[in-house]
Amino acid sequence: MQKLESIRLSNKVETLGDSCFWNCSSLAEINLPTSLKKIEPYAFWNTAITTIDIPESVSEIGLGAFNKCSQLETVYIRHNSVVKTSFTTVYQAFSNCPNLKTIYVPEELVEQYKTDTNWSLYSDKFQAIGEENA
Repeated sequence: MQKLESIRLSNKVETLGDSCFWNCSSLAEINLPTSLKKIEPYAFWNTAITTIDIPESVSEIGLGAFNKCSQLETVYIRHNSVVKTSFTTVYQAFSNCPNLKTIYVPEELVEQYKTDTNWSLYSDKFQAIGEENA
């Protein structure tokens, strides 16, 4: 049996459905298309991705979308306003990601993310895109 390790999605994909890559524990690389608008809940639960670059077109990330991505270290969120997400006491967009170091967002949004109710849990991880090597 072959394991899914990487995937390149069509530029026609607008939504990644609920649990679409659930427990694809070998999935380490995915290129998200610029047509993507929404990542539904638990889409990447327990995958092996280390970096995810969420295109500007994505305006919503579902509850627990990246839960248990234990190798995830770096996230880029490029949308020009704070991305909508859900929050519970158990699950958030990046819950159970022990190696998550940095979430890069547009410079003008860093403070908004840090104080947003659904994102403030990660306030110590937000940095401006472009400060990767600063």
